[in-house]
Amino acid sequence: MILKMVFPFPTPISDRRDARFFVELLIACVLSGCAQEARYPQGPIHIVVPHDPGGVVDTSARLIQPYLQKYVGVPVVIDNMPGAGGNIGRAYVFRQPPDGHTLLVNLQPSMSAGQIVTGAKFDSLKFTHIYNITGHNYDAIAVPTASPLKTIEDIRKASQAHPLTTAGGGVGTTNYILAMLLKEKA
Repeated sequence: MILKMVFPFPTPISDRRDARFFVELLIACVLSGCAQEARYPQGPIHIVVPHDPGGVVDTSARLIQPYLQKYVGVPVVIDNMPGAGGNIGRAYVFRQPPDGHTLLVNLQPSMSAGQIVTGAKFDSLKFTHIYNITGHNYDAIAVPTASPLKTIEDIRKASQAHPLTTAGGGVGTTNYILAMLLKEKA
């Protein structure tokens, strides 16, 4: 049995124009799968700092800005967007397209506090962590030497008897979150 192939043009391919059209069509179909995305970056990169200029987050962003700009070859702009404990800037970044042209420089405690304490309108776990610039955060609980409080369990028991006072860097800081977690677990 002989099978006849059906082409959108008469068979057999009898002239060069038909053959050329067929080859060009085949190449177009094959090469369409080889399309590439545009080279990154296509324009300026904006680093959003969700706090006022001059703090540790802003300083960290300004430290990396000239090196990043030199490496990627496009302008890198620092945009300070303070407010609502950093949530204004974080919410702005969260709403941007995930194309790598808007980056967030932030401290982890501030990010957690934005979600836990102030009820942010975004999910901080959906941000993609790229790099830790500042290293690690270390915290300590300290009491006077003569204090009867020597362990976390001592603090927990004492807080059940009467409220304790803590001091820290402010709402949203790591020590604030730790104090709230201790209070919750007491």
